[in-house]
Amino acid sequence: MPKPQNPRDISKDEYLKELFFQNTSDLMLFLDTLGRITKINNAGIAFSGFKEEEIIGKLFWTMPGVFSKKNIPKYLSVFKNSLRGKIVKNFQSNLSEKSGRTHAMNFSTFPIIENKKVKSILVIAKDITHELEIAEALQKTKDLYRLIMENTSDLIATLKFDSTYTYLSPSHKKIIGYSAKDLIGKRGFDFVHPDDKKRLLTLLRKYISISGKKIFTKKDSDISENIEYRVKKKDGTWRYLSSTVNMIGDEILLVSKDITESKRKTEETLRESEEKFRNLAEKSPNMIFINKKGKIIYANKICEEILGFKREEFYASDFDFLKLIAPEYRDLVKKYFKRHLSGKENPSFEYALISKKGQRIEVLLTSKLIHFAGENAILGIVTDITDRKRNEEKTRNLKDHLQIIINSASEFIVSFDLNNKISEWNKTAENITGYKKSEIIGRPLTSFDIFENSESLHDYQKQLYNNKSSSFTELILKSKSGSKRVVRAYGSIMSGDDGNAIGTLFIGTDITKDIEMHGKLLIGNSYIIIDKNNISAFNLFMDLILIDLQGLLITRDNPNTIENNLDLLKVKTILLSQEKVKEFENVFDLDDLKMKIKEFIKKVPKSVILLDRIDYLLTIFSFDEVIKCLYNILELLE
Repeated sequence: MPKPQNPRDISKDEYLKELFFQNTSDLMLFLDTLGRITKINNAGIAFSGFKEEEIIGKLFWTMPGVFSKKNIPKYLSVFKNSLRGKIVKNFQSNLSEKSGRTHAMNFSTFPIIENKKVKSILVIAKDITHELEIAEALQKTKDLYRLIMENTSDLIATLKFDSTYTYLSPSHKKIIGYSAKDLIGKRGFDFVHPDDKKRLLTLLRKYISISGKKIFTKKDSDISENIEYRVKKKDGTWRYLSSTVNMIGDEILLVSKDITESKRKTEETLRESEEKFRNLAEKSPNMIFINKKGKIIYANKICEEILGFKREEFYASDFDFLKLIAPEYRDLVKKYFKRHLSGKENPSFEYALISKKGQRIEVLLTSKLIHFAGENAILGIVTDITDRKRNEEKTRNLKDHLQIIINSASEFIVSFDLNNKISEWNKTAENITGYKKSEIIGRPLTSFDIFENSESLHDYQKQLYNNKSSSFTELILKSKSGSKRVVRAYGSIMSGDDGNAIGTLFIGTDITKDIEMHGKLLIGNSYIIIDKNNISAFNLFMDLILIDLQGLLITRDNPNTIENNLDLLKVKTILLSQEKVKEFENVFDLDDLKMKIKEFIKKVPKSVILLDRIDYLLTIFSFDEVIKCLYNILELLE
């Protein structure tokens, strides 16, 4: 037979539901919308005589020997009403065990509705054969009635409407220590636990009302209820009884079972579950509380430490938990609290608490409806997120500060995400192109023609992602007015917190004026650049290399400077020096200079040559020798 799961594996409420489902004496089962049995409790399995695997998945009316054919239309009619969402109560019919024995059953069906559709049907069947037999026996003969009463193990009693006992079965002596003579004529309420009297009194008034209606209607009312309560034994201890309450004529019939032991086991399980909960809660780094009807009935140790209140202060009857809430959040908390009171769950939400000393604490609340001490309550788990909030604020401030720096930079700054959509566009970019940031951000690279050489830019990005490029690239921009600007930019990969690439970043300088200043360069021609330093010549040289030319640099520059600023894979460097430095070639003789240039041109047809520091040659050789050498080199270029 199926057993309820260990309470450690499921919630307290689910465990109690399963415990009740499997241990009730009533037959309980679930049907799907086709009438197949999907779940059945121990009582149902025991009653049917079948094994569980013989029952699950079967259409309920096809169970052999259980339903008589003449009653099947009645059952199907009730089933159809249940499928329409109707609750059917006190439908009586007969059921047969596998052995063939017939039982009188009282059925009730409850449709389980989800999203306005019936998903399944709960069927509860109570075996009322015994009660009906007793009632029939009472009608036939008092002797037969007493014979049955005196030989059953159940506690059977009849009472007047003032709770005075008129009959008690002998089993009372064994269970509660009183004989029939001890109790006949005495009020049953005098032996009921004070905490249970109110519920029983309400039930008694209901039966009195039904009895009064019977006088006028002359009709018997078929009413049967089950109730649990405690009665006092002769030795002063208390026993739990589960009683089925029926009206027999002008008296109340109680058929009771002693459930003390099962109740104690259940309570012990609940105590163990509560103890485990408290152990976990006390060790939790989060604040944990239980709120019942607006009053805090449990708060863990960390609540004391963070909020500054002692537990006895939390538990005081006059303690208002709303005074813990920051004023601006009280209406929100009241709203969610009201939802919980109406039986609805709430999403997690952030708000602020105020400690006893007035300290503000930013928190995240996750709450859940639970069943605690027989009533609904709210379990809350409060996480202190004050540090996280502060870090978020610092991050926002840092981002704002960084944005100010980006917008104040004189360099052109643009970034692209992994989908090649523009994610940054600073003020200099706006000034150069005429496009505002609001017009650009979020748009893909290919959706407009600002970048005239977008294909080469895309190829350059691929090289960056493959860690194959770290040199400069040239961005040709088309402004809003139609003019073109050239930006010499350096690209790099942007990485996220996890170290993975999130896009590319380009920082560059507008070199349009420098290019225009040098005019249009023609292939096969040579140019002399006169300047205070070699920066403009060097930039022009690098720009030409970037358009897919191989370079030859003959210079007096420091070797370290050369290594840091040149893509050595595309530039061959020769030092104007009498001494050889590192791995670089060196040249000093004018004839040797011509020979090296000639060899380079022969090997690399698409090339550009920068002869840096002619002034140095003039200090070593005569003016005529240098001029003659230069003309010879020009002839090589034609």
